[in-house]
Amino acid sequence: MTITWRDGGGVFNVHARLLDSGIKGLVADIVPAGVEVAESTCDVSSGVTERELESLGWAVAARRAEFVTGRALAREALSAVGAPATDLVRTATGAPAWPQGFTGSITHCSGYRAAAVAARRDVRALGIDAEPHRPLANELVAAIATLGERHGWPVAPGLWPETVAFSAKEAACKALYGLGAGLLDFAQLHIELRGLHRLGEGAWHGTFDAQLHRARREPGLPAGVAGRWLVSDSLVLTAVVLEAAAGTGRCA
Repeated sequence: MTITWRDGGGVFNVHARLLDSGIKGLVADIVPAGVEVAESTCDVSSGVTERELESLGWAVAARRAEFVTGRALAREALSAVGAPATDLVRTATGAPAWPQGFTGSITHCSGYRAAAVAARRDVRALGIDAEPHRPLANELVAAIATLGERHGWPVAPGLWPETVAFSAKEAACKALYGLGAGLLDFAQLHIELRGLHRLGEGAWHGTFDAQLHRARREPGLPAGVAGRWLVSDSLVLTAVVLEAAAGTGRCA
């Protein structure tokens, strides 16, 4: 599947660098040109440095595998945008320490891992997220979004908008963290899911807006960000990309 987006931001030609040849571009379909994406449906056993493993600390085998794969994907994408080789150590907040002049985001869920990176001359900050596309428990839905947020969510047989909203808030939090917002919780963001376009059986795409509550707005931060979402292959993928030239916090 390849999506060419045509809207106020222009026409985007997307290229994914894949570690395994069987996967389709997923996150790569919802980011603009200038963002390099590496994606995989399986874990790798190499491609991580000793310093990176030390920064992870003790971890169960599954966590270690997703960490190693995420770093390997990030390194592949960074190489494609011309970034210097460096250790992508885990910082105190859990985010990677990106090379100077570059920014990025890593995501992983069952059966899927991805990394997206860009040069800061093109992109101020970005966030991506992937989640299994499945219904969530009512108590979790209530923690994700208020009744007001849930009003107007897109409705379609087989679509679980609460999972889309969860993923959209994750991507927005990552992008805003990259701008210096610190760690946010979901209650500090108001999410609106916009548009619903069916791509085929079990596949849709759309856009979203995430607004920061007034109490969390700080100098230098946008009032909100916008992004894109995609449901395909039983996954939800979301992305927020803030272009360096844009001051409105809109997704590229």
